Amino acid sequence: MFTKKNKGNNDDQDNRDWQAEVEQLELELEKLRREKDEHLIGWQRALADYQNLQKEMLTQKSQAMAWGEEKIIQDFLPVWENFRKAMVSQNQIVDDLQANISDDGLLKKVKNWQLGTDYIQKQITDLLNEWGATRVPTVGKLFDPACHEALQTEHDDKHLHNEILKELSAGYYLKDRLLFPAKVVVNNLGDEEIAEANS
Repeated sequence: MFTKKNKGNNDDQDNRDWQAEVEQLELELEKLRREKDEHLIGWQRALADYQNLQKEMLTQKSQAMAWGEEKIIQDFLPVWENFRKAMVSQNQIVDDLQANISDDGLLKKVKNWQLGTDYIQKQITDLLNEWGATRVPTVGKLFDPACHEALQTEHDDKHLHNEILKELSAGYYLKDRLLFPAKVVVNNLGDEEIAEANS
């Protein structure tokens, strides 16, 4: 009996040792699972941070490119406006020359010069439109301080109060953002005339 008891004690001891080892392994397994979860969460955060960084870099790159485009267009538009004004004078001069030139060869050269400059003007206008640069509407529109700058006022009963009568210098939008306000002459009716127009 003693041997059986000893064998039983050995089995009990082996079971306890085995259970202790299993418990130890379960604790280690649980610890490893927690570490795995922590590493997984850390990896997911790092991945999310990296993806956010990529998005931020793309946004900054896009903004820098847009700023560069805007800067180029802002620098170019005053030159373009001077060219447009010169074109108005050129057309008046060509009309005067046509009336006074009797040399057909010279007249043809003047006409070709005018056609060439008109074509350049059209190309530049198309290019500006392609880039999203558009003129601020002026003559015949009501004055809007958000996109117009009134440099003068005049009085004209044939037009509405605050209607733009003349454009002195063009204003431009780049896409939906105002680059330059249009400089304009605005109709200014007296208080009595405004009251009559509103009644």
